[in-house]
Parts: sequence; structure tokens; C-alpha cells
Amino acid sequence: MTSLAWSLDGAGPAVPLLSAALGSFAASDDLGLLWLAAMATMELCDLEAWLQLTERGVRFARATGTLSILPAALSYRAGALTFAGRFAEAWDALDEAAVAGQATGLATYMVTGAVMAAYRGREAETLQQVAAMERDAEQRGMGRCSVWPDTPEPCSTTASATTRSRWRRHDVRSNTRI
Repeated sequence: MTSLAWSLDGAGPAVPLLSAALGSFAASDDLGLLWLAAMATMELCDLEAWLQLTERGVRFARATGTLSILPAALSYRAGALTFAGRFAEAWDALDEAAVAGQATGLATYMVTGAVMAAYRGREAETLQQVAAMERDAEQRGMGRCSVWPDTPEPCSTTASATTRSRWRRHDVRSNTRI
């Protein structure tokens, strides 16, 4: 019902429904919905809840030895830590996700590394990550990676322009507009 309200009525009417659903999940032990709940925290811009949920997911995977979810849990955690400005922890989580992914044969979410690099203003690294995502998508028959359906450029072109324009306007280190 929440996604239907979001789609039909926009974010305003859907936010209370999504918040209530997230509150219900927080009181639950049903970790099968953890990743859906993490996505909801991002939509609600609730960084604290996102941090708590991803920590909970990583802790669960480690405590139970559920290696099948550890790479994804760590990747989601790295994303949350990035948006919290905790870059060193985020890189550590992403590195651990890659190791766990190699050990289990499960892929991590490649976009997390690209977002982290872009957030830090590392254009060359961002473009390398996006190019790797494009190759991976093509190899898996997922078609062309594109940020917007009506954008003919590949992700790397869009990411380059986006990264450059955002970093020209705002310097995160000093929190000032440029």
C-alpha cells in the first residue's frame, strides 16, 4: 500500500505510511525484510535508522554465520557509513564485503564503491567503478547501464558530468559552496 501511495499520490502522503511500516519492522525480528527496510530508511532520509538497520544486518550475518548475506549486508553498511561521512569505516566495510563475496562466490553491490568514490570527489576512481558496472551489466545480459531511461549516454559519461558539476558547486570537506 505504501508504494502504491508513493506512486499515485507522491512522497508527501506516503511518508507517514512508510514511517509506520519502518517502525513496525524495527520492533520485529524478521530479518527477511531487512533490505527492504534499509531502502525505506534511504527514501525517508533517516540516516540514523539506516545506520542501525545495516549494523543489525551485519551483526546478524556474523553471529549466525550466514555468509550468504554478509557481502550484501556489508555493502549496505558501507553505503550508510558513507552518507554519515564515516569514510574510513565505509571503505573497511566495502573491503570486507569484497573478501566475503570472493569467499562465497557472491557479488557485492558494485554501485556502493562508485557512490563512495563520487562522494569523496574522486572522479577517475568513480569512472573506473562505473565502467566496471557497465561491463558487468553487459556480460550478464542486463543491457545498457543508464542513469535515466531517456539518456542515451552510458553511465560513465553521466557519472563524469555529474561528479564534476557537483564538486564544482560544493566542497564537502569545508562544507562551503564553490
